[in-house]
Amino acid sequence: MDLKVSHDGHHLPLLKIQITELADGIFLGFSFNHIVGDGIAFWNFVNSWAEINRGVDPISRPPVHDRWFVDGASIPIKLPYNEPEEYILRPKAPNLKEVFFHFPSEFVAHLKETVNMENRNAGEPTISSFQALVALVWRSITRARQSPENETVRCRLAFDNRTRFRPPLAPDYFGNSLHGAYATATSGELLSHGIGWAGVKLNESVRSLTDVEIRANVDQWMDVPMIYTTAMLDAQSIHIGSSPRFDMYGCNFGWGKALAIRTGINNKFDGKVSAFPGREGDGSVEFEICLSPEHMNNLLKDWTKTVSMGLIPNKHW
Repeated sequence: MDLKVSHDGHHLPLLKIQITELADGIFLGFSFNHIVGDGIAFWNFVNSWAEINRGVDPISRPPVHDRWFVDGASIPIKLPYNEPEEYILRPKAPNLKEVFFHFPSEFVAHLKETVNMENRNAGEPTISSFQALVALVWRSITRARQSPENETVRCRLAFDNRTRFRPPLAPDYFGNSLHGAYATATSGELLSHGIGWAGVKLNESVRSLTDVEIRANVDQWMDVPMIYTTAMLDAQSIHIGSSPRFDMYGCNFGWGKALAIRTGINNKFDGKVSAFPGREGDGSVEFEICLSPEHMNNLLKDWTKTVSMGLIPNKHW
């Protein structure tokens, strides 16, 4: 269901599966309406289905369907639109260059150690492996875009709310429970400081996502409801989706471990970065980066220069 939007679920399937038999394997494709669930819900569903296919009974992670919503809220919510055409943005096939970068576990560990050593004297908080990788990518893409020094650049990370609510939601809550964390700087600030500085910015934005902050944002949306579209995204920002924590390669229908995980055309735009676990399952990470052809070429040239210096690992795409 390429180039469809969530609203099309009124007349199209909420889930669509296609199996393509290749000469040397099988390609299993899923299309899942985001209204139904987020990445955690999606991968729990697919892994549960794979367990059922292998004869596992009971499944290891049954979905939790207890609904969460704002206390005292009236349902349905009155949206400030008269017709769906007022808020539906039909996507077009983007003119993008899409590249997969593989970061081996040794590099991820080295980067985390280097970044935290950089920040240690300043008494900054510990930066996680993922925050260090995102900081590297944020600076690299900003440099590839050649943004003016005074240009505001942001990095948006999609985060799970389940563990942040008080009390927390069940880990296997089936539905959408996401929130965006934004780190903000000017291009000049970001590129004049090291990766550790960018990592601190990301860490601060993540730590700000408390139960109080999330509920305040939900209450604000309830007061002024709206429909979010990709047209609202900042063209100078990058947007991190998916997660290396999702058990993608543990998904086994009885045919063995998947050779690769790839995404379709939907939700692709300039600056979209999707994170995946490495197939090795040893802490390696893959990033699917989408940029305009010009900016991607700049990024590849920039990273090629630094591979020999050991600042980033050998790339695979």
